[in-house]
Amino acid sequence: MRVCQRAEGTPQPLKRKKLHSNIGENGITMDDIMIHDETTEDTGIHMMLARMSGDLPVAIGVIRNVKKTSYTQLYEDQMEEQMANDKYKCMDDLLNSGDTWEI
Repeated sequence: MRVCQRAEGTPQPLKRKKLHSNIGENGITMDDIMIHDETTEDTGIHMMLARMSGDLPVAIGVIRNVKKTSYTQLYEDQMEEQMANDKYKCMDDLLNSGDTWEI
């Protein structure tokens, strides 16, 4: 099995070198393996997996699966809230408000 090595301590910038090895080679154990959790809110590791190329292993499967409200739902909620709080319910309300006159 080919795996990515996890840096000890704080995350280090990726450098162009051999980042994968076989478990059991070069002292690599299961404790050195980074386990990817697709439900993590932070996008850092998701972006790293999505951008792997060249001699790095290819990320296959679900990279990101976070439960969040969609843009469409946020937009619809905002529009409903604005319409509920607005004193103008239709164009006639707007045109007939304030100072009006007939010509």
